[in-house]
Amino acid sequence: MQEAKPMSTEQIERVKSYLLDNDEMLALVYVCDEALLPQFSQTQVMQEFFAEFFGDVPSAQDLHALKGLLTPALTQPLYAKLIGHFWALCEAQVITKAYFHHLLLSLHAHKADLSTQTKTQSTHTDLTRTHADMEEFYHALQGFCTQDSHTQALHRIWHNAREQKFSIGVTGVLSAGKSTFLNALLGEEILGSSTIPETANLTVLQYAHTQYAKVHFWNLCEWEEILADSHTDEGLRRFVQQTQSTFGDSLSRYITKEGISQHIELSELSTHTSANHASKLCNLIKKVELFTPLKFLQGGVHIVDTPGLDDPITKREEITKEYIRDCDLLIHLMNASCAATQVDVDFILETLLERNISRLLVVLTRADLITPDELHQSLQYTKQSLQNAIVKISQSLDSHAILSRITFLPVSSYNALLARTQPDSAPMPLEQTGILAIEEYLDTMLLGENSLKARDIAYLCLKSFAGIAHELAHDLSLESKILNASKEELEEFISLERAQMQSLREHSARISQAIMDKNTELEGTLKLLNDFITMSLQTSQDRLKERVVQNIAYAKKQNRTMPKEDLYELFSIALKDIFTDITREYKYKLNTKITHLIQEVRSEVQEACPSVDFAHTPPSFSFYAKDEQIAHFVHTLSDEVFGLSGSSALASKLDSVFSQTFARFSELIFSKSEHTKEGFLEFFGGIAQAITQDFQTQITHKEQALQKALLQFEQSNNQETKNALAQKLDSITQLKERIVRAYKELE
Repeated sequence: MQEAKPMSTEQIERVKSYLLDNDEMLALVYVCDEALLPQFSQTQVMQEFFAEFFGDVPSAQDLHALKGLLTPALTQPLYAKLIGHFWALCEAQVITKAYFHHLLLSLHAHKADLSTQTKTQSTHTDLTRTHADMEEFYHALQGFCTQDSHTQALHRIWHNAREQKFSIGVTGVLSAGKSTFLNALLGEEILGSSTIPETANLTVLQYAHTQYAKVHFWNLCEWEEILADSHTDEGLRRFVQQTQSTFGDSLSRYITKEGISQHIELSELSTHTSANHASKLCNLIKKVELFTPLKFLQGGVHIVDTPGLDDPITKREEITKEYIRDCDLLIHLMNASCAATQVDVDFILETLLERNISRLLVVLTRADLITPDELHQSLQYTKQSLQNAIVKISQSLDSHAILSRITFLPVSSYNALLARTQPDSAPMPLEQTGILAIEEYLDTMLLGENSLKARDIAYLCLKSFAGIAHELAHDLSLESKILNASKEELEEFISLERAQMQSLREHSARISQAIMDKNTELEGTLKLLNDFITMSLQTSQDRLKERVVQNIAYAKKQNRTMPKEDLYELFSIALKDIFTDITREYKYKLNTKITHLIQEVRSEVQEACPSVDFAHTPPSFSFYAKDEQIAHFVHTLSDEVFGLSGSSALASKLDSVFSQTFARFSELIFSKSEHTKEGFLEFFGGIAQAITQDFQTQITHKEQALQKALLQFEQSNNQETKNALAQKLDSITQLKERIVRAYKELE
């Protein structure tokens, strides 16, 4: 075949434009050197390419000149795609690993120029470049991996970085307008009377190409917990009685040991999730997963729609709070005309003080139903209520600093939904509804690729890549030293490597023990907090008893008996305040300690074993007395105190009555305390086990690397092998330095 004539300027510009828009063909051109040109020119795809742009097969010199003109035009994303295509060709054995490394080095100088772009570029450009770097580093490291442990670790790190989920929790009391708000945010009426009327269950919205739902029923263990809780919860007792009466013997079909799940059509959701549906199936369902092709959910975004903070089902409320704990951002909805209820204030404080949520978006719904002045007053009242509650917990807390983590935005959800679904009949334009400001907030704080979480993901990925590159460089360095060593030096290397393995075993034991010691530290904290509960309840009990005695004595002076209704009202207010204040302080102190312990553990794990995937989720804890439980105590006290109101030894007899009631409340907290201790024993134990396994993997890897190096020493000791190894070591060293620079820039 006759070679084509040299390219004209017009040809060059035309082929450049084509190749920069076709990364796969660009990769083939880059790998097509003088040795591969005859082979490539026999393929149909290259024959068609050469015929269109060159008329015939170009010379190797023309291709080399073309690559020289293309290289300065490479962008970061295109560069990363090239590396991926190079590695694919390497895996397909079209090019060798040695040639793959040569291609990396040949483009490295240009890549260095790209990485020194001016600092005036936007953060968006910076993180886009980082993502391109991550993909390039992933493919490049694949070319150096020779052991399964490195390959598996590399795949896991890359998979975790790409598959990160962004979770948005949406909370609020009944009538806060959650469904309408979510419909406006999603741009479609998917939640509401048409699909999920009066949803009583936790609902997790996720992306899928086709719409469907999946319902998850209680398992037997969860149902037994509900039955146990119903003994002290009147509302829960009614729920259980209704469920047992409705389903009878058929209950066992739905409540099984393992728990069952069912795929259903969206048209069937009302049957399964409506609190008002005659089937009452919603009583048996703990959560619903709803899959829909809404663009807002792409990229791993989950929206957790909670059934309400005043859920009468304690177990379902606990599951809801577990989901909320793992959310990256919380959106709490309050009706603008009646914002900052006690339930709202309690939840916001719990979220900010106990769950380590860095940001909280409070949305005041139905903003169009009140005047601008009334909306302003509602915002100020909400902020002041929160500040007062924070100060009440502890004078040492900076209420202004805590409030600075909350963003308040008003919205007219219904009007926003109309503006998106029926723009011609909407009463106001979309820009005036407030929904765009909320979307901008979400994009900045969570969903944007330059969000803090996105940067954290990139940082951890790059740092883990650096750890793998360091191990690969160590292995190659070991091989190089052994190949170039004398007999005496070889024995010294072997002795040193074995000593390092023993050091790893000892270090593993120390780290694991240090982590398990956190349980001992937590036990001490729980004991102190239990003592705090005991003393606080005793003080509150004495004050309440004294107040009751005084009120009864006052009634006697007026020749009347204190009505039971007055006692009920007194105890309702007093017990709720006592239990709320004590448990809130208890939870705050416990969470502060647990957060500190977890931070210490994370620090120790990342320092000792940066390659360990810290995927262990701390167990949640809930020390929450529901209104129904408090009402149970109120009824008990009211009845017994009313019966004693005429006794001459009232004060002494009240001691026994109050002691029994407060003791039962103490038991609620202490049982939760024991549950927390057991949960964290398992949590820290899992981390310690992961540490041990990681160290053992390191030891096994070092042993395998040593054996491989010794085998290579015995089988091949020529200069060509040494030179190839030195070049490979130089390549991985350069790659490691670039990865380190990349993650240092994100620190």
